[in-house]
Amino acid sequence: MVPAAVTRLQSIQNYQARVRKIVVDLGLQPTNFTTVMRSKVNYAGGAPRPMIKVHVRASDPTAFRQQSEVAKQQIQGLLTSNGVNGFSVEILDPNRVLVRSIFPLSPSDIFIRAFEAVSDRIVGNLNQRLGNKWTTLCLFKVGRTSEGSSYSVFVTVKPGTVNEWQRLQAQTQSIMDTELRRLGRPNLVGAVRADFVPGGQSEGAGPSSSHGKSFKDDLDGQPKLGCSIGLVGDSTGGGTLGGFFELQVGKAIHRGFLTNHHVVAPPKGAPMHRDHNRSGTVYGWAQGHPLKTKMHFFAEPDVNTTKQDIETAIAVNRDTLRQREESIRQRELAGMERSHLQEANRVNMGDFVNDLLKLRVTAAKLPQKLGHAIFSSGRAQTNDEKPRLIDWAFVSIDEFPEVRLSNHNRLPTTAELGNDVPDKYVRNVYYTAPKGPFQNFGSLEPGKWYFKKGRTTGITGGICHGTHVLTNAAEDPRGFFGPDGSLESAEADMINRVAMIVNSKALEPGAMQRAFCIGGDLGSLVFDADGVCCGLMSGTWSSETAPLEEEDWETDYWGTCVESGLVMDIADVQRWIAQRLTPRDTNGRPNGRPGRLTIPSRYDF
Repeated sequence: MVPAAVTRLQSIQNYQARVRKIVVDLGLQPTNFTTVMRSKVNYAGGAPRPMIKVHVRASDPTAFRQQSEVAKQQIQGLLTSNGVNGFSVEILDPNRVLVRSIFPLSPSDIFIRAFEAVSDRIVGNLNQRLGNKWTTLCLFKVGRTSEGSSYSVFVTVKPGTVNEWQRLQAQTQSIMDTELRRLGRPNLVGAVRADFVPGGQSEGAGPSSSHGKSFKDDLDGQPKLGCSIGLVGDSTGGGTLGGFFELQVGKAIHRGFLTNHHVVAPPKGAPMHRDHNRSGTVYGWAQGHPLKTKMHFFAEPDVNTTKQDIETAIAVNRDTLRQREESIRQRELAGMERSHLQEANRVNMGDFVNDLLKLRVTAAKLPQKLGHAIFSSGRAQTNDEKPRLIDWAFVSIDEFPEVRLSNHNRLPTTAELGNDVPDKYVRNVYYTAPKGPFQNFGSLEPGKWYFKKGRTTGITGGICHGTHVLTNAAEDPRGFFGPDGSLESAEADMINRVAMIVNSKALEPGAMQRAFCIGGDLGSLVFDADGVCCGLMSGTWSSETAPLEEEDWETDYWGTCVESGLVMDIADVQRWIAQRLTPRDTNGRPNGRPGRLTIPSRYDF
């Protein structure tokens, strides 16, 4: 940005109070005021223009359009009367912007076939034009609802990225059109657009320390499938306990659970964080090794929020109980008999308060130490022709015999799935999971329905998208497991592939997408309609509302896609656990039985 433009932007800050007054006087509540240099979508090569952005909260959506237009005119008048020209004004209620949904496609869709055939060409063009500024690439149907959706090559990029978007869109669409012609489908040429929006994948921890999740209504003091876990000593993060397994290494059998490597890794900024990502937790490290991290349940932010929620409930319901007792006393002083209904209500409220006091005792014992991470992948990927992301950890509970396990691997009932049952997503598919614990391993299949139970969003269902999401690893280098099980460095320009599960019910008229997961859900297991364990959640994917509050996004897109789940196939997890735990001679040749991840044969183990 040239110095003159910087000076002009800075000078506008002097009018901030007067701009806010204009907005408030019109009945709008300002939430953010920024000045930016911003170019327009499809304005290839054009110079950015200075802009004032005012974010507001509008109570009346009908009146908002007129209020915002009047505010723009008055703000422009204020600037012009003071000799400030050349600024555009934008007033936005972020809660009322277009919300986009993405809809999963069948693997047999002709557009999926075309996309998979040319995805390498699209990646090559993105690398040439955007370098490490693009983050993910995939093909979806995109729109506000399923009926209004259309095919889109959807590219997420880093916020603030500047490019000739019109040219890049045309190039991407041309690559798809060429392939459709080659497939003998010229009638489909032009049916696929290209979208470039801010966003990408994330491994966020979910609710922060000040916004942990309360488990007041699901508190029995026992760890179980889908519960909250955290790193001992970490007051801000957290993840999900996927489910309990046994890890067999030679004659040793370890009891424990699966989650993600990034859930058990030291927090970013910690001295050992980088080393841990590079090596993972190596099986056989001595007790006390600093990277055999300790885990507890719940995560500390959730413990704090749960305790606060219980205390609030106790105070509120004790007050209600006192009011009911006083009402009965006043009735008796007036010479009236105590009614059966009043007495029943008093007794019920007293019982409820006693139940809350018992919950307080249970919560006081949390967080409870649960185990040590004895084996994890590090930040890794498969070494196949088309690499896939790897992010798993096994936490042993062997050293904590006081941990009580009962119903720990129980699958949810149909009633607990609620409106997320599979026949809401796929015709003639029904939930037939066995009552009790899960018992079998499977594999992810595009087009099938799956569900997960996570720390933050609980039980959610969705469809496995018909093709992998491609992720740019240029700024997120991962290692891969070599033939001898060692972790080796990957190429810096590696493109990874990862399966995605999308929570959008295309069968329902007017269906819109809902979040399948958010950060704190990572580490959850993924199951099919028969209760077969098929995957492990490793990340979230989303695009964001633009322009962003804190960053200068350079287009006029006003859409957001809520979080979808990025999932590892459980078969990949099993395979790489076995490969890393295979005994080898000095020449790296296998000379013993590989390690195995198995499902406990007993419900209470």
